[in-house]
Amino acid sequence: MTGSTLFFRTTLAAFCLLAAAAAMADPPSARLDPCALVNLAEAQAVLGVPLVPPKASDDGLFRHCVYKSADQRHYLYVDARDQEQSVFERGMKLHGNGLPVDASLGSDAYTDSGSGTLLVWKKGVGLNILVGDQSGNRSAAKLLEAEVKIAQIALARF
Repeated sequence: MTGSTLFFRTTLAAFCLLAAAAAMADPPSARLDPCALVNLAEAQAVLGVPLVPPKASDDGLFRHCVYKSADQRHYLYVDARDQEQSVFERGMKLHGNGLPVDASLGSDAYTDSGSGTLLVWKKGVGLNILVGDQSGNRSAAKLLEAEVKIAQIALARF
């Protein structure tokens, strides 16, 4: 595991714990499969690299879909859970790093400046989207741009 992957997982775990405390156990989204929100071809088009088929999991808090390149230098995490809007907003305020982004998403959307995760809420579902590039070829702004594109694809399927 690379240092940046460990940092992401630690940051995401801390955020999830905060969100879990605020939400008092909102369940993973029973309505949405994150792997159905963004398909392999769409993920590859946005990331610009070939990806292996996604892996899905459910940790009791989120349903996860993870796309990775064969060399694991590029990845996309899409996580979904049922969540009330007020809980999502409260989580953004508690988290303290939530910065509003891209009004074109047409929903509540923030980026976590610590991990770079895009956090989106729409129609009772909270999404966490993270694009990673360990090749060093993309800036934080380009990663966020890719996350917004992924969010637009996913939100169109709600």
